[in-house]
Amino acid sequence: MRTVIRFLSPLVLLLAMLLPAGGASAAATAGEGANVIKEFGCTEGGNPGAPALFTTQTQAVITPSGDTKLTCRFEGPPVEETVSLRDVPCFTFLGFATNSTFVYTKSGEAILTCIVTPQPQ
Repeated sequence: MRTVIRFLSPLVLLLAMLLPAGGASAAATAGEGANVIKEFGCTEGGNPGAPALFTTQTQAVITPSGDTKLTCRFEGPPVEETVSLRDVPCFTFLGFATNSTFVYTKSGEAILTCIVTPQPQ
């Protein structure tokens, strides 16, 4: 397994459709709970050993504090070896983050997780 820290090719999340429109769905829990948004567009920029990927198998969990966990699941062609990347740049409409992981398995299944923490203003 290969691990790359702070890889220069950014992961790009296309989250313009994160709002409940165009097929996206949102559900808020009771009280001060988190908001969950699903089925928005997400793309991975094509890192060495992994092709560029797009999916709508996605979920964003936005906590009351503003922290957001984005998860995107991809299916692509098989690759020779598993690719595992950490701390790669994530660009979202919520902001920029490097607290992320991307794993692309030999079978072609992949998952991207990105934690976005709001910056103090």
